[in-house]
Amino acid sequence: MWTVSVVVSTYNRADQLRLCIAALEAQSRPPDEVMIADDGSRPEHVRAIEAIVRSSPLRILHAWQEDLGFRLAGSRNGAVRRASGDYLFFLDGDAVLFPDSLEQHMKLSRADRWLTGDAVRLSPEETGRVTQEAILSRRLAELWPEPADPRVLKLRRFGRRFRFRMWRARLWPSERFRSRIWMWGLQMSMPRAVFERVNGFDEGFHGWGYEDKDLGLRLQLAGYPGRTVIGRSRAFHLWHEVVPRPRHNKDYFYRPRHGQFRCCRGLVQEPPPEEAQAP
Repeated sequence: MWTVSVVVSTYNRADQLRLCIAALEAQSRPPDEVMIADDGSRPEHVRAIEAIVRSSPLRILHAWQEDLGFRLAGSRNGAVRRASGDYLFFLDGDAVLFPDSLEQHMKLSRADRWLTGDAVRLSPEETGRVTQEAILSRRLAELWPEPADPRVLKLRRFGRRFRFRMWRARLWPSERFRSRIWMWGLQMSMPRAVFERVNGFDEGFHGWGYEDKDLGLRLQLAGYPGRTVIGRSRAFHLWHEVVPRPRHNKDYFYRPRHGQFRCCRGLVQEPPPEEAQAP
C-alpha cells in the first residue's frame, strides 16, 4: 500500500489553489500529505496559502522558494525533498480533480510505471462556476461538457495518440519515438523510487514548458513505460492568462540524450557525465 504525497505547484494564484485543495479534500482516496510547491509567491498570496493550510483537514506543508523567475522544476524538487510519501502525485495548482481521480491513479499504479493525464480547459465564465461548494458537494459532474464537446473529443485523441506512441516506442525503442510521448504536468504520478532514479526534475529548464515532458522522456530511457489516465481521471483546468513558452526550453528538451536518463541539476546536484568520468 502506497503512502501518497501530492505535490501542488503554485505561484501567485491563491484563489485557484484554494479550489485545488478543496478538490483534494473531497477525494475518495485522500492523500496522506499535500506539499505546496510555491515558486516564490508574493506576501499576500503566502498569507492566503497559510490560511488554507490552517483551515484544511489535510496534512499540508508549504514549501516556498525565492522568486528568481519561473523555476517550476526547482520548486517541485524542493517540495519532494520535504515529502515523506513513497508515491508522488504531481498536480498544477490551477487544476481541480474529480473526487475519484487519486483513486484511479492508485488503481493503475505499479512499481515500474508512471501515469499522466490532462484536463478540460475552462473558459472564464465556466471557471466562475467552479466553487468550493460545488467541489465539496461533489457536483463537478454537472459542469462536465457534453461528449461531443471539442474539448472532450480532443482529450480522447490525446489518449489514443499516447497509447499508440507508447506501443510504437516499445517495438522500436528509439529516443526519437520516446521524445514524442509527452507527460502532462497537470496531473501525473509515479513511485518515489522511480522519480529518484532519474534525479527528479531537471532544473536546467527556466520559464514555462517542457520540464514535465523531459521527465517523461528520461523515465522511458531508464526503462519505465508510461500509461495515460485520460478517460479515467477527470479534471478541470481553471482559466488564466497564458504564459508564453521560451524557445530555449524547447531546444534544451530536443537535444540528443544518448541514453542518459539522470539529469545533473535535479534532486541531487551532480557533475555532468563527462566530468564524473574524468580521472
